[in-house]
Amino acid sequence: MTNDLRLAVRLIRGGGAGGYVRLALMAIGYGLGAVVVLLLAALPAVLRERGDITAARQPISAEDSVSFRSNFNFGSWRGVRFTRVLIADAAPNAPLPAGVAALPEPGETVLSPAAARLARHDANFGALLPGRQVGRIDESGLLGPDELYAYVGVTIDEMPSGSPSRGWGGFATDEEMRDQFSTVPLQLLLIVSAPAVLYFAVCSRLSAASRRRRYAALRLVGMNRRRVLRLAAIEAAAAGLAGGLLGLAAYAALNRVIGPSGILGFTWYPEASAFSLVGGVAMVLVLGLLAGAVGGASSARALFRPVEARFDAADRPPRWWQVAPLVFGLGLIVYPLLLDNRPPGQAMDQTSGILLLLGVVLSALGLLISLRTVLVAIARTVANNRAPLVLRLAARRVEYESVGTARHLAGLCSLVLVATVGAGVLRQTELSATPVAERLIVKVNGQDVPVAARERMAELPAQGHWVQQRSVTSPPPLGAMPSTPEDFIRFQGVELVVATCQSLRRNTRQPLEGCRDGAAYRIQQGGPSALSLSPGLDVTFQNAQKQPVTIKTPEQTIDLGAGEGLPRGMAILVTGDSSPLGLTEESFLFYQLSAEVAEVDRFVTGIGTAAPAATLTVFGLDLPALETYRVHRGVVGVGLLLAFLGSTAVLVGRVHDRPGSGGQRPPRRRLAMVINALALW
Repeated sequence: MTNDLRLAVRLIRGGGAGGYVRLALMAIGYGLGAVVVLLLAALPAVLRERGDITAARQPISAEDSVSFRSNFNFGSWRGVRFTRVLIADAAPNAPLPAGVAALPEPGETVLSPAAARLARHDANFGALLPGRQVGRIDESGLLGPDELYAYVGVTIDEMPSGSPSRGWGGFATDEEMRDQFSTVPLQLLLIVSAPAVLYFAVCSRLSAASRRRRYAALRLVGMNRRRVLRLAAIEAAAAGLAGGLLGLAAYAALNRVIGPSGILGFTWYPEASAFSLVGGVAMVLVLGLLAGAVGGASSARALFRPVEARFDAADRPPRWWQVAPLVFGLGLIVYPLLLDNRPPGQAMDQTSGILLLLGVVLSALGLLISLRTVLVAIARTVANNRAPLVLRLAARRVEYESVGTARHLAGLCSLVLVATVGAGVLRQTELSATPVAERLIVKVNGQDVPVAARERMAELPAQGHWVQQRSVTSPPPLGAMPSTPEDFIRFQGVELVVATCQSLRRNTRQPLEGCRDGAAYRIQQGGPSALSLSPGLDVTFQNAQKQPVTIKTPEQTIDLGAGEGLPRGMAILVTGDSSPLGLTEESFLFYQLSAEVAEVDRFVTGIGTAAPAATLTVFGLDLPALETYRVHRGVVGVGLLLAFLGSTAVLVGRVHDRPGSGGQRPPRRRLAMVINALALW
């Protein structure tokens, strides 16, 4: 074995600059692959730590032994999650959440580093964090360096819906966080698998022709097959081990950048993705063994047909069955894309999405497998036609070197495939996450609005606003279904809408000529039905003093058409600025905003100042889906980068490995190969 090692080293050194270039290309390729493998291996630990931190920040509800009152305010700032935890009436010995040295008193805040920086540079954002900053959340209490998180001290009056709490860490795990990010490793594996597998194959086959001729020469001078196989495996394993060590060093350096950079759509601290020494050594050894096995397997032609391997024999013809995965994958894609009738701008359902994803994966792998078959068929067709001589010679060359040409085109195909499919995946997720509209409808729960601030809610900067409240209901008898308008009122309730006619016109974009302020209407869409409200029915509501108030259904009707956020029927409309019930805890406040960033910022700041505990619900805006969109974008970007590296590695290998022909000098020959490769691009 020692002699084989010495001979392998002599063969590498004897190859001169070309041998070193081959070894360097293979080592760099394996090193980049090692970085991807280490990142994939670290992701489960990163996601597990995110879930643990999120669960540790949840307050524990209590009926007695109350240490403080809390309110979680989940919101966003310009599409980024922004969480404020309101703290009131905290005892001196109250338990502390992770990463916090002391709970804030009223008028004090404890901020994450990212929130503190943003508050200093953005006055609108700073208005959401009233008071003096008295502390900073450290890494043990944050998901990543860019997380916007704050603990804000308030009074009991400012937080009417506060929950009595006795500690932190109320949940064993955060289900929303787990569901949202648990598929990230699978997505990365599916989307990156095709270019990653291609890239590993490319790195193991770089300069394959040169190595094949060298091993064939050793067989022809009398070396037995087993020893040649060992030499081939040792040379490839050396490249794999060198690449593994290079990948470990590169990952150790890049780990300080990968997590905070948000390359996968979310950030984490480098300590969460650091690898252990045992894991790193195991990965290097596995990579070396894998490279050695592939290198030994690729030397079969030199072992069994050494005379043929010494000259440029034509590649073996492809097999017909290699086209089957491509055909099956395209068949799975046909249904979601051509037969799924969806309105424009609407995201597809989950079943169609899964079929499309499976079809894309099969089509990608099938394309890589069957590309050589397609190339040979096209080349033979062109060569047998009455085409110009130059074109026929080029077609014969493609047929003659179908393996190398297919390898190069496979890299380019995977690059284009990942880019185009990635764009479709991103568009699909974006449609599910964000509204495509010129305006936004925002809902605020009246329970979160302090009594002192209720009069100011109508003064917030918005294009229009209205208030909705459901009537008092009673549970129906077991198995009973409403069959009359009276039953519907008693068991399911009726909405009371209070709005000005101007706000309604802006919302519906209709003239509403019959609408006038100071009147009452029954909201009715289209013609009357069996469950339409009849005039003169008694409907009971609860006012701000928690007293019952009976309102009769009015005579007049109004059709609000396709109004956003407004009920379509079984509702009473009272036009004007003030509600006959006042602003109660059971009411919901609706605001219509322009989608302009500046107006949204002003409104969010106004709400946060008037009612710190208010949680905003933006119709059509799904923040978890928006975060998933960013993850998809990052995963597709990684796949695109790998595909680009794979195709570039093939280009370098073809330029370096092309044997001399036609008496051309090496510089001119390599220039011709560069031009040929760029033409394939």
